[in-house]
Amino acid sequence: MAHAHTDTPIPPRGDQQPVSEHTEAQLQRLSDRLGVPLHGDLTEREARRRIIMLREAENR
Repeated sequence: MAHAHTDTPIPPRGDQQPVSEHTEAQLQRLSDRLGVPLHGDLTEREARRRIIMLREAENR
């Protein structure tokens, strides 16, 4: 059975979604406050993990 072609792109899987503006801003604030360089091209999942690690470092 043939599938109809559409111009709608397939969204990335949940762990591959680009970082949201909110998460990016939160990560930027934490990075600035702790003096940690911010690495670009993170996925949403990677950015959230980085936020958790920075919060843990901040609370030590």
